[in-house]
Amino acid sequence: MSLKKSSKAGLPNPAKTKEFAEQMMDDYRIPIRRACKLVLLHRSMWYYQSQAKDEQAIRKRMREIAMTRVRYGLDRIHVLLRREVWRNSRNRIYRLYKLEGLNLRSKRPKRNRCCSHRLNRLEVSKINQSWSMDFVADQLFDGRRFRALTVAAVARWIILVGNVWLSMQVNQSKAKMSCR
Repeated sequence: MSLKKSSKAGLPNPAKTKEFAEQMMDDYRIPIRRACKLVLLHRSMWYYQSQAKDEQAIRKRMREIAMTRVRYGLDRIHVLLRREVWRNSRNRIYRLYKLEGLNLRSKRPKRNRCCSHRLNRLEVSKINQSWSMDFVADQLFDGRRFRALTVAAVARWIILVGNVWLSMQVNQSKAKMSCR
């Protein structure tokens, strides 16, 4: 096992280097100081004990607040948590907020609200029982735009009627000539 010293990105995380040091101590019976020096681990990292608190309770309470009050963001959830027993910094609440995935948009955008209230489509069993229509717009090779109203029978999926409108762009010079 060898460690790269060339770049910080190439180095493994401290937990891995601690495992390397442990393995070297077991295999070669060397002291902690020498093993840490060989794997480029500071000795304070060897003796470090994590003091992370259990975050499950606060994460659960944040989820409950976010589900009951959909429009509340990070700041208002933080205020509600501070009014309760939780005395945590805003940065910690923000980290937990992101871990819970609450920073995602939980309400429907305005452009999609109307489609949530639409009824389900009816089953079509006969021809001419259901029709649909739509406007289609495109541009020709010479730059003229056109729109078409398409009316289709849903049961057959054949376009039955199509009306096309071209938008005419009249040149100024042609308009002047035709006026004379």
